[in-house]
Amino acid sequence: MLLLYSNYSSDSDDPAVLGLFMLIGGFVGFFTGFSRLKRKRMIENIPTSTVRGMAMGEVELAGQTEHCHQALSAPFSNSPCVYYKYKIEEYHSNGKNSHWDTIAKGDSAASPFYLKDDTGRVLVSPAKAEMIIDQKLRTESMSSQIENFLTRSGLKSRGLFGFQRRLRFTEWHIKPQERVYVLGFAQKNQTFLQDHRTKLAERLEKAKQDRALMAQFDMNKDGEISQEEWNFAAQSIEQQLLEDLSKTAFTHEEHTDVVIAFNPNSRIFIISDKDQKELLSKLGWQCGLAIYGGAASVIIGLIILVLRFNLL
Repeated sequence: MLLLYSNYSSDSDDPAVLGLFMLIGGFVGFFTGFSRLKRKRMIENIPTSTVRGMAMGEVELAGQTEHCHQALSAPFSNSPCVYYKYKIEEYHSNGKNSHWDTIAKGDSAASPFYLKDDTGRVLVSPAKAEMIIDQKLRTESMSSQIENFLTRSGLKSRGLFGFQRRLRFTEWHIKPQERVYVLGFAQKNQTFLQDHRTKLAERLEKAKQDRALMAQFDMNKDGEISQEEWNFAAQSIEQQLLEDLSKTAFTHEEHTDVVIAFNPNSRIFIISDKDQKELLSKLGWQCGLAIYGGAASVIIGLIILVLRFNLL
């Protein structure tokens, strides 16, 4: 709703434009509120289970995260993590109007991680999950880590005439051993991790044959890739390939053929770094704001349009 309002120009003299935006934005906010309410009620109605005691189907779990295999690093902060999401924006100004445009975004949703409690652990595939996690970094400063990430991603920090572009970098991540809440669908998948490892090994082997790619990781420029340089290359290559990988799996003594993932039928899959109480509180005020704020916006928008076109 706020996004729609941001497109409204104060230069317009016709109140019908404002009325129309408030009407459309109100409807969007109203129905978004009910979607949030559905999530809130589902969290309230599904009892929290242990890993060992969970049944197939909709399940609610809480526990600590663990790496599935090779550790990930967040793209901007370089923090070790089991999941990350990022966004890069560029500032544009045109007269009285200024705004941030998203020029790149991504995540590690194709890389699974374990959730562990006192009874065992189970694999979580975060693809298509609604990630309700705190923002860990927002900066406009250009660190060497960010500069390297831009280079690997084919993005430039400077414009046409060498001027520094005004960029903003935002990052979210979940660290190893961090406690998380998961509401998802427990399902059988006997080849989840095997498929992932096979595909990753194929990609890494192919990368070894790419001389131009390997030259980027030759830090001392001696023409050879040392073990340390290869370890860094393998980690970087995996992170770049994560978004191309769509299937993963895992093996463990408990629930060796189970993964918590997105269910296209219920379409509700939540991963959060907040506990259930905090999550319910956040969804509660979001529901109220969206539903009542949306309804008020619709009413005000209708009043403006009725008065503008003398429909009374």
